[in-house]
Amino acid sequence: MPLLKQVLLTNSPLPSPINPMSPTSPASPSISTPITERKNTRSRRRIIVASHKPRRLVKKKAKPVNFKWAKDKKFLHKVIVDCFERNDLPNESITASSPLDYFSLFITNEIIEYIVQQTNLYSTQSKGKSIDVSNNDLRIPNVANIMSLKRYQQIRRYLHFVDNNEDDGDRYFKIRLLLDMVQEFFLKYEEGQKFSIDEIMIPYKGKKAGSRKQYMKMKPSKWGFKMFARAGISGYICDFLLYGGDDTFRQCNFTDAERSLGLGAMVVLALCKSIHNKPGSTVFFDNFFTSFELMTQLKEIIG
Repeated sequence: MPLLKQVLLTNSPLPSPINPMSPTSPASPSISTPITERKNTRSRRRIIVASHKPRRLVKKKAKPVNFKWAKDKKFLHKVIVDCFERNDLPNESITASSPLDYFSLFITNEIIEYIVQQTNLYSTQSKGKSIDVSNNDLRIPNVANIMSLKRYQQIRRYLHFVDNNEDDGDRYFKIRLLLDMVQEFFLKYEEGQKFSIDEIMIPYKGKKAGSRKQYMKMKPSKWGFKMFARAGISGYICDFLLYGGDDTFRQCNFTDAERSLGLGAMVVLALCKSIHNKPGSTVFFDNFFTSFELMTQLKEIIG
């Protein structure tokens, strides 16, 4: 019995008179009793990360032009086509005694100097040394007064028209600056106020043009580079656009209404913007380019 009483006293949770438990004194935790962590019930603020991406601008669609049609047996409007007199000379008189002189009006000494500069630059970039081409090396008479075959092949190997380090993604980047220089002289000798706009194929059957080479089965030259041109009565090309897919109108500024008209109408608008004498000019083109919306735009541009 004394042993049982001692066991009961040691395991009993009753307070002893020496260390009495009071409501104010907290109980010391035992090893077997786990300490519960206090939960934070406070709501956390949401962290907002500012985006640096530009907001997309929603383009407004151009309102379509409504045309009113009326049933009438008589067509009151008449189209009068004048009998054109051939005029071979543009506005600025050309004095050319030979085909070479005529060629020099468009491929000027300034353009030759530019080609020489880019050729020497390309040879330096390729082989680390310039081949020292000069203006005299590119002239025609008897292949520059009998140059050596090795020298001729060297010039042909490094002939270049642009700095390769200035590639801007244009499909015709290799010749774009040269085309712009030639086009400037084409516009200089514009003739008359009657023009025709149509497609032109530049024949090419090589394998280095990639997707730039086009195929048109209805043309006499089916393979080549496609170009849109505005020509005068004599056939003289006043302005042109080299077709390159999305790069065709790379240097043209169009409104949203003009872009919605399609490829054919955009070609006509781009080539008509460079006409010198716009009021009263007459432009001819076929049904590939024609639309009622285009006629509305041309009335505002040409009159």
